[in-house]
Order: sequence, then C-alpha cells, then structure tokens
Amino acid sequence: MNEKLTQLEVMIDALNSESLDDQKEALKNALREYENYENFKNTLSLLYEYGEKNLELIKNHTEEIKFATSVQQEIRKERSQFFSQTLKEVSVTLRDAQVDDKIASKWLIELVKCYTESLGQSASLVQDHTIDLVGAIRQEAETKIKMNASVESPDE
Repeated sequence: MNEKLTQLEVMIDALNSESLDDQKEALKNALREYENYENFKNTLSLLYEYGEKNLELIKNHTEEIKFATSVQQEIRKERSQFFSQTLKEVSVTLRDAQVDDKIASKWLIELVKCYTESLGQSASLVQDHTIDLVGAIRQEAETKIKMNASVESPDE
C-alpha cells in the first residue's frame, strides 16, 4: 500500500512539473509498473492453480502412489533379509548337511545370482509401473491445464 502511495506521489509530482516530457515519462513508468504488477499477479495465479491441480491429482492417485512405494519397500526389505539372514541359513544348512565346500560355494553363488536377477526384474517392473503412473498423472495434469486454458479463453 505504501509503495502505491509513493508511486502516486511521484506521478503527481511529475504531473505538476513544468516539463511535458517528465509528465509523459511518469505516465509511461506508471503504466509499465501496472503491467508488471498485472503480469506478476497472473503468474502467481497460474502457479497457485498449477499447485492446486497437482495436489488434487496426488489426492486422486494416493492409493497407487502408496502401492508403488510399498512394493519398492518390500523389495528392499526382501533383498536385505536375503543377504542378512536367508543366505546365512542356507550356508549353515549346506554345511550341516556336509555338502562339499566347492559344490556349496558354487550353489550359493548361483543362488545369489538368480536371486539378485529376480529382485532386479521385480524392481524393474515396479519402476516401470511407477514411471507409467507418473506419466499418467502428468498426462492428466496437462489435460486439465489445457481444459482450463480453453475455458479461460474460449476464442482460441
């Protein structure tokens, strides 16, 4: 508010000046500042609307987001559990069964290889699903933005 009063005072001083050029310049500056203010206001409005739409989309897709997150967490837990517990248990079982060390070693190496490949494929599927979900959310956001733009300016 104080800034507007200051601008108004500057304009009044310029209009009271004897120079026509000063008056013109003051009016031009006032118009530029008004245009800048309007542009700023429009930009803020668009950003607010964009944020609102994104929050709405996130609310609409909360369950899918939770699902993708939980599956990723499960894969990480499973991987951690495999290397911290299961692999040890298998190794102990092979030793207790008196399986030859060379055979047990090869078998454990193959088990780790197959298991990590399996987890990698699972993680890849989850990642693909997540990327597809993000793509769908983006597409929905773009559609809503385009719809809003066409509603705001129907002549375009």
